[in-house]
Amino acid sequence: MLAAIFAGLLGACRVHTSEAERYLTATADLDPVGCRRLAEGVRAEECLAVVAEALGDVSLCSELTTYWRDECFFLLADTVTQPLADTLLLCGQAGQYAMRCVDHALQGAVGRYLGESDHRVGYRELDAFLAPHTDERKRREVLSGALASARLEGLLPDSPLTVGVCAELPEEVCALIAEKHFWRAVVSEPRRSPLRHRLCPAPVGVEEAVALGLPAWDVELDGAAQRAWGVFCRSRQQ
Repeated sequence: MLAAIFAGLLGACRVHTSEAERYLTATADLDPVGCRRLAEGVRAEECLAVVAEALGDVSLCSELTTYWRDECFFLLADTVTQPLADTLLLCGQAGQYAMRCVDHALQGAVGRYLGESDHRVGYRELDAFLAPHTDERKRREVLSGALASARLEGLLPDSPLTVGVCAELPEEVCALIAEKHFWRAVVSEPRRSPLRHRLCPAPVGVEEAVALGLPAWDVELDGAAQRAWGVFCRSRQQ
């Protein structure tokens, strides 16, 4: 990716006998040896990081000693397709970018898992998939984000808040399920429907919600439903 940009710059910019030209040549040719010949240490490391990303060569990252080392491991973890455990090992060497790297790795793994599955994947299955790689707090964070993302709509159960759907799930996850169903109901309603124009009361009862065209929920899950209703109302008023 970056190497292609530098290749274009090389053709458009010819600086006589300069370090800049040697840098552009090394990156365009994906030449680690050329990178190491650069006189300026930081520029040489930047060059090696670009080449490492293009080649997927982790060993080049290990040569680096400046802040480019962290960047290099982060870039490779983010771009090289490999098992999640191996990606997380790279993140462990990404220094200042380690936490961002882990977030990217887990989110990417969830996206790939969903894309490769031949069946509808639920929260519990994804939680079990991530369990060997991270703790419960991080799993909740990643999977709640996945559920809230329009890209991962497949996580959303067909039925709204029921004990069967939400059994053993964290309340914030159940609330996200309810919120998505509330928005789905709004989008599917005609423009003149009461739901599109009525101000949000808080809290809302099950009967009132049904009268507005929203899905019902089991009484045992009223806390999650009210939490979702509050978020739903605030977002509509913005």
